[in-house]
Amino acid sequence: MSTPLFGGQDETDDERLARILGPGAPAGTAPPSGTTPPDGTIFPRMVPAAVDLHELGWEYATSMLQGTLTLYVHDLPDMYRYLGSDTVARYDPEELFDAAMSNLRAAPVDGPEQLGHDVWMMTGDHAGALALLLPEVLSQCTGRDEFRHGALMATPVNSALLYHVPAGPDLAVALEQLAGMAADAFARDERTRVTPAVYWWDGGDRIEQVTDVGGDEITVHLDGPFGEHYGYLTGG
Repeated sequence: MSTPLFGGQDETDDERLARILGPGAPAGTAPPSGTTPPDGTIFPRMVPAAVDLHELGWEYATSMLQGTLTLYVHDLPDMYRYLGSDTVARYDPEELFDAAMSNLRAAPVDGPEQLGHDVWMMTGDHAGALALLLPEVLSQCTGRDEFRHGALMATPVNSALLYHVPAGPDLAVALEQLAGMAADAFARDERTRVTPAVYWWDGGDRIEQVTDVGGDEITVHLDGPFGEHYGYLTGG
C-alpha cells in the first residue's frame, strides 16, 4: 500500500515532521494556548531545505541560512521533539525566539579545536545552530570585535560548526579544507545533516553561500563580494 508523499489530511503537524525527519521527532501533545516556553529545553535547529516544510503546514519555519530551514526542538532527556506549527502557535513568537536563542547561548560546547589550516571546529548537541549566532561566537572564540575580511563557516550536521577567519594567502588552502570537511561530514550523517555548503559572513550583516556540492564535485563561487576578498588575500 502506497503512502501519499505529503501525508493524509488527518495527519497532525507533529506526525508529519516525525515522518519526514525520522524517529528523533515523535508526535506529542501541544501545550495550552498562552503557555510560557519551557525553561532551558527549547532550541533552534536547522534542517535541509530540500523538503518544503511550508507546503506541509510549517508556516513558522524560517530560512535564516540559504539552503536550510530553522525549526524549534524540545530537548528531552533521550530525544529531540520537533515543535509543530500547532505547538508554536501557542507561544508568543518573540518569547519563543528569545528563549530558544538564550538556551542556545548557554548550551555546552567543546572547542574550538583546530583541524586543519586554521580551520576550527566546535561540537556539541546544538553546536550547528551556533551558525545563527556567528558574530557572537567568533568574538568569544577569537577575542576580536572586528572581522575585516569576514569569516568562512559551515554547519554540515547539527552537532558541529566549522569556521575560518581569513587573514592572508592561506585562505585558499583553508577554504579547500573547510569545503572538503563539510561535504564529507554531510555525506556521512544522513540523520542529522544540515547542509554541505560553505558560507562567508562579511563581518557585517551579509552571509553569502560560496560553495555548492554536486555528487563528488565541490564548486567554489568567487563572483560575489567574497571573491573580491579572496582575490585580495590570495593575490589571485
